[in-house]
Amino acid sequence: MTGNSNGQCGGQVNTATEPFTISAPATADCTGGEIQSTTGPGISLTNTSGVSLTRMWIHNTFRSGIDGTGVDDFAFANGLIEKSGLDNSLNAVDSTLASANVSNIGFNDGGVGVKNLEGVVSVTNSTLRNAYYHGFDSQNESGTIDALTVTGNVFAGPTSDTQSKGTGVRLDANGHAGGAAGVTQATISGNSANNFPSGAGFQIQGGNASGSSQAFLGSPGTAQAVAISNNAIGQLTGVGGIGTNGIATTMTGRGRAKFLIQNNGTATTPIQHFKGNGINSSGGNFAQLETTIDNNHIDASDNIFGSSGMPVGTQLGVGETGTVTATITNNRIVGMDGVGIFAGATNSNNTANLTIKNNVVGPPQGGVRPAIRIESGSSNGNATVCLDMSGNVGPAANGGALEGSGGHAGIGLRRQTTNTNVFGVEGMAATATPGVEQYVDAKNTSKPGPPFGDGDGVLLISGTSGFSNCSSAP
Repeated sequence: MTGNSNGQCGGQVNTATEPFTISAPATADCTGGEIQSTTGPGISLTNTSGVSLTRMWIHNTFRSGIDGTGVDDFAFANGLIEKSGLDNSLNAVDSTLASANVSNIGFNDGGVGVKNLEGVVSVTNSTLRNAYYHGFDSQNESGTIDALTVTGNVFAGPTSDTQSKGTGVRLDANGHAGGAAGVTQATISGNSANNFPSGAGFQIQGGNASGSSQAFLGSPGTAQAVAISNNAIGQLTGVGGIGTNGIATTMTGRGRAKFLIQNNGTATTPIQHFKGNGINSSGGNFAQLETTIDNNHIDASDNIFGSSGMPVGTQLGVGETGTVTATITNNRIVGMDGVGIFAGATNSNNTANLTIKNNVVGPPQGGVRPAIRIESGSSNGNATVCLDMSGNVGPAANGGALEGSGGHAGIGLRRQTTNTNVFGVEGMAATATPGVEQYVDAKNTSKPGPPFGDGDGVLLISGTSGFSNCSSAP
């Protein structure tokens, strides 16, 4: 179904400007049709293929604006969907369990092995706002989305957590005993996400906890990836905001994933007004995860309870041999209550290969914490970390050096002394204090933290010996 105008039915977002700009939708340009005041979803799709909808206005629906299962190939462009499961006052029309996951666009039926959406999928240049739960939601336990494109959209919810229960974009590729779902490649770019006070801006996750088949989101070691780039997350005021994380990416259980998280936020409009983490990327169990997090701007001034600006790594899988390979470069992270960059492998037999270079990280605002903390191991499991770390500094306002809070040194390295946890640093000959601190400190600009430091800008938090050289960081 296609409209015949070239107007702004779906509005417009420009994340390339400083600050980003949003143009409101023009309903007069929605010439593809209007659907309103339904007693169920606005459009219901079941075992359907080749769906293409353009310049449609779908509003005031009792359930999702568009609801689908068993759909192969789907496109929604230049459209407006609003008040999905909400009335004109943005209150829920049904707050019972039956209303769970009511979305502007929802391919989210439940069931073992469910295949809601596959093929080539796109949601572009549209405004999806004021749903009871999510803007765009795709949940699969089987089938493959060959290519997903989510670009140029405005995702927005009400400011109250009683009116908004979900996330801007939620994409899940899970599994079951007999198989698993996957996404071959995806582009999530040039969107804005504001006012999801119960959820995240963008949440991409997968894994098979029930069977031996791998779920997948892209593929490590190939060009196939889930690319999340050039998005604006968090409005210019703190009302509403993001209830959990700006961008959350995860692969656990049995699965594989490759994430490219680049150029989100800018110096004047960073990822902001979230209560959890700015960006996180995590693996665990038997999953194989490759993630690149580059040139993102994060202002975590509103996050709470020791939440980090950017946690990356794995903390699931005692006796399980998953791998996280992460490149964390050229990011700016300020204002967080917890640690700025918190990376490593704990509570597992997993391996984390980490390159952390040329980031600007401000001091934590609470507790006694470093700006950057890397750790290997906990009381459970035997973890392995290989670290290549250099060129990290603090903001100019802090004298250009990494600075901890409460007297902590700017960098903290933790190797669990029980079990046989491995902590290697590329190019380092030292195996114990003070050589380890001196080697890492010479490659970064970090303030010491007496009485916790020893005159260097690096503190060994637990074990002070048993470190090693390594060569597997990306």
